[in-house]
Amino acid sequence: MPQTLEDIDRLYPTFDEDLRFIAGEIELGAPLTPGPDYRELVYRSSKLEVAKHTKAEFSLTIWYGGADNRTEPALAEVSFSYDTDHGEVPAKAAHRSRALLLAMQDLAWAEPGAPTKTALAACPD
Repeated sequence: MPQTLEDIDRLYPTFDEDLRFIAGEIELGAPLTPGPDYRELVYRSSKLEVAKHTKAEFSLTIWYGGADNRTEPALAEVSFSYDTDHGEVPAKAAHRSRALLLAMQDLAWAEPGAPTKTALAACPD
């Protein structure tokens, strides 16, 4: 595990430059402070056709607070991605994908305003 940002910089050649571009001057040698431990489970679907010639893959990600916690999820997230044609998405696929996400937000277990995984890890309770 990296102990400093400098350790990460050794793994990724442009890390220092990219980080300074975003955050300005940063002490790369300062020790990193570990956050809480989470166990992440990711379940991926097979391909689903959202529109003609456009396939999507769904993922359900569940985070559990603590490495040994297997019964009380802290967060669940549904996401999906779909194939593009050189970055272009057919309008029908984009509209159907948006409609699907909006419909999923109305499900009983969904909480659209809940924190993201990044927010949960950065600001634990």
